Amino acid sequence: MKITGQLFLGLLLIIVSYDARAELGLYGMKRNDMILSQNENSRAEFSDVLESRIVLSSNNENWRFYQDLRIYVYQGAIAEDIAQQAIDGFSEKLHLILSVEPEDYIEIFGSEGTLLHIRLMRAFIRYYSPIGDITFGKTYVHFGSPGLFNIFEIDKTVNFSDLLYDKGGILATEYSLSLGTLSGLYAYVSPQTDLTNTAAGAGVYTSLAGFDAGFVWQHKQSSRNQLGVHFKGDLGVGIDGSIAYHVEEEAGELHLGIDYSFFSQRLVTAAGWYYCRSGASTPEEYDHETERDAYFLADSYFYGSISWVHNEFFMAAFQFFVNTVDGSSVLLPSVKYTASDGLDFSLQGAILTGSAEDEFSDDVYGRFNIVFRCEVKM
Repeated sequence: MKITGQLFLGLLLIIVSYDARAELGLYGMKRNDMILSQNENSRAEFSDVLESRIVLSSNNENWRFYQDLRIYVYQGAIAEDIAQQAIDGFSEKLHLILSVEPEDYIEIFGSEGTLLHIRLMRAFIRYYSPIGDITFGKTYVHFGSPGLFNIFEIDKTVNFSDLLYDKGGILATEYSLSLGTLSGLYAYVSPQTDLTNTAAGAGVYTSLAGFDAGFVWQHKQSSRNQLGVHFKGDLGVGIDGSIAYHVEEEAGELHLGIDYSFFSQRLVTAAGWYYCRSGASTPEEYDHETERDAYFLADSYFYGSISWVHNEFFMAAFQFFVNTVDGSSVLLPSVKYTASDGLDFSLQGAILTGSAEDEFSDDVYGRFNIVFRCEVKM
C-alpha cells in the first residue's frame, strides 16, 4: 500500500539516523481552508480542507535528518470530487485549483463525505563527508531558483490556492560539492525498475559579474533529456531566467522574470513570461491526455504580481496568470492578517475569466473560488 510504504520509510529513517548526541527537533503547522465556490453549473458549493504538517529534524556536524509528513482531511464538495476522481481518473478541476495529482489519492479512506489522506513529502538523511554532501531518501530535487516556472522542476504543477506551496520529494541519491563561496556542482539519480526511465541529472553553478548562473543536464523519467542554463541577478531591477532544450521533443522552454520594490520593499511588483514550444498554439490543439514536461496546455503565458505590506500585521496582494493563446486568465486577489506570532488569517479568491474551450474556463472549473484560511505554526 502506498501510504503504508511511505510511513515505513519515515520510521526507518528515524531509526537509522538516531544519535543520542543529537537533539531531535519537532515542529508543525495546522491550516484550515474553508472554500466557497461556484461550480461549472453555476451552483454554490462548500468545501473544508484541514492540513496538518509534522516535521522532525536533527543534525550534528557530520549529518542531518529531516522528515516532513502531511495529513489532509477533506469534507464537502472537494471530498466528493476526489471520490469521483478515484472512479473516473484525472480531474482537471482538482489539478488546476488545488494541484491534485491522481496518484496521490489511490489510498484514501473516510466515511460520511470525509476523506483522509497521508503524504510523506520528504524524508532523508544527509551525510557531510570530506568529499561532498551525500543525501539518501525522499528529497526535493531541483536546479536553479525555486519558485514559479522553474523549468527544471520535476513536478510542474501550480497550486493556485498557494503559489509557493512545497513540492514533494522523490526517492533519490544526491551529491553536492562546494567549489568556493558561490560555486559548486550538484547531481542526483533516482533509479526505476526500467533503467531507461531512471531519472538523473547534474549541474554546475557559479557567480559571474554579479549574476548567479548555472548549466543543467537532466534525464527525466519517460526517457526525456533536457539541457539548459539558469541565471539570477540585479541590475537595479531583479532579473531571473532559465532556458532549456528538450532533446527528444526538439522543443525549447524558457522563463524570464523581473521584480522591483518600492517604499523600502513594502510594495513589491513582479512580472514573468513562460514559453514552451511543445505547447498548443491554438485552443483547438489543446491536449488534455498526453503527458508533457510543461506547466500548462498552451505555449505562452504571462504572470504578474503586486503586493503591499502595510505593517507587520497586514498585507494585500494581487496576482494573475494569462494564457496568451486564448486570452483566458486566473485572477488571484488576497489579504492576510497576522493576529499574533505564528497565527495568520487570510482571505483569497480565484476568479476565472475564460469560457467554452478556453484553458481557464468557467465552463469547466466554475467562475470563482473564495478561500478563508486560518493557519498556525508551532
